[in-house]
Amino acid sequence: MKLGFLSDTVDEIEKYIPKDLDWVMVNCKPDRSFDPAELAKLADVDALISGAVPVNDTVLDAAPNAKMIHTLGVGYDQVDVPACTRRNLPVCNNAGYNKEAVAEYNMMHILLHAKRFLDGHTLTHAGGWEGRRPISRQSMELPGKTLGIVGFGNTGKHLAKRAKAFDLNIVYNDVKEVDQAFVKLADATFMEKAELFKTADIVCICTDLNDTSRGLVTADLINSMKQGALFICCARGKIVDETAVRKAVDSGHLVGAGFDVFYNEPITPDSPLIGAKNISMTPHLAGVNPSTSERAYTWALANIRRLVERDERPERIVNGL
Repeated sequence: MKLGFLSDTVDEIEKYIPKDLDWVMVNCKPDRSFDPAELAKLADVDALISGAVPVNDTVLDAAPNAKMIHTLGVGYDQVDVPACTRRNLPVCNNAGYNKEAVAEYNMMHILLHAKRFLDGHTLTHAGGWEGRRPISRQSMELPGKTLGIVGFGNTGKHLAKRAKAFDLNIVYNDVKEVDQAFVKLADATFMEKAELFKTADIVCICTDLNDTSRGLVTADLINSMKQGALFICCARGKIVDETAVRKAVDSGHLVGAGFDVFYNEPITPDSPLIGAKNISMTPHLAGVNPSTSERAYTWALANIRRLVERDERPERIVNGL
């Protein structure tokens, strides 16, 4: 079995790949295109693995022997799924591999803003001890507050588990079937999207990017949120109207916002979120740590072996083949 890894950076994949596995790495250029000489390396690979690198007709044409496409992460928006489907190539992801890590990141952003950590951190570094009282008067206690979770799958459920430890009330919205046993265990309540945004003190976006979630969080939804509410997105940037969030935070309508993902990645200097006082931001780090990285490669390789070496149906197919 020979694998083709598509990457936009030189990472440490050697430490995650078995020594006896035959593989090649193809790096894309900054504009996300590929050098033909690089693509030529894919001529005899049995499967393609992509992190955040495009898998399009050009790539697929260069890998005529590939039997499947596998992403390292949960998201697969970098993959031209229809192009793969036309070639009868299953597209698989690693759904659930980093659910705990992303749930923790959501809680981190919640606590940063609820406890006004960013203000306190800045004030302390400036030696402004006397300004601590105004900050403390803006702090929020979490017990009894309502957390609205949009997307009640792997990450949403694990966020709910952590939120219950802080005595938050849980409401959720999802267009897919959800685990009703867990809903009962978490004492969670389903709400229509518009009602959730109006009701919740904190809204966290935990859905993947798909046709139903692209552009889901509109300016109208953001403006409908409660005065002093908090908005968090560690899912995908193209779900959210970033300009609307920035305006709501600047005006004081929202107490703050937290982002780990952005409409354009890497984030661009003209992003409406850059420079905002009460918006915490991290560069798409939520799901990445040594444990999740090892798990991503382990899951992907096991799934590829299932099809390529044993001719068995792989798991986590996203295009229904």
